[in-house]
Amino acid sequence: MNPNSREWALKWVEGSVVGYIKGSTPLNILLGRIRKALKMGVTLNDINLLLKSIEVDPKYSTPMEVRRKKIRELRKALENLKEK
Repeated sequence: MNPNSREWALKWVEGSVVGYIKGSTPLNILLGRIRKALKMGVTLNDINLLLKSIEVDPKYSTPMEVRRKKIRELRKALENLKEK
């Protein structure tokens, strides 16, 4: 997979979101990666679909309540990102 491709950027953001939920990736780092992914062709709609998927996908071991709480926090930060 080409590291400059949209698909690669989506996987990068997915891994970063999972890291954020687990507590290993700080929010500011995640937002920076999302900004970079947006420049690589990823859309905010793609990000929203990815967050919905992570929120309900049973392959992630983090409890769903924790995922929902962290994703809510991330969505709020993304709203602020859109306003800038």
